[in-house]
Amino acid sequence: MRDAGLTPTVFVAPIPPELTDSTEQIDELIGTLADAGAGNILPTPLYLMRSVKDLFFAWLRRQHPELLSTYAEFYAHGSRTPRHYRDLVWALVDQALQRHGLPIPDDTTSDNFALLGRRFSVIEPTAPTLF
Repeated sequence: MRDAGLTPTVFVAPIPPELTDSTEQIDELIGTLADAGAGNILPTPLYLMRSVKDLFFAWLRRQHPELLSTYAEFYAHGSRTPRHYRDLVWALVDQALQRHGLPIPDDTTSDNFALLGRRFSVIEPTAPTLF
């Protein structure tokens, strides 16, 4: 994609706590993405919607019972990890981005995932439609 003149943004998600969030794992992932031509990285810790939370916890109970208390604490009040954990993940990602020469995400990076880069604008049809 870089050879074609595009600057790909890679949505790195999910990043599950204590499973893929070590300094080494994040650095290796960011390095691999940089080598593959990523232009921007947008990291997101694991988001557990209500509809999948029970399934995920059942899997966790079978595969990583030692992490149950950590996850129970992190997701006790909703679908997102606590702010302190999200800040930690962003700091680790930022360090890896700097090491691999990629830009630190800013407020506009997430707009790369919006329809035509216009998250907050209304797209009007150019021709009359039935809908």
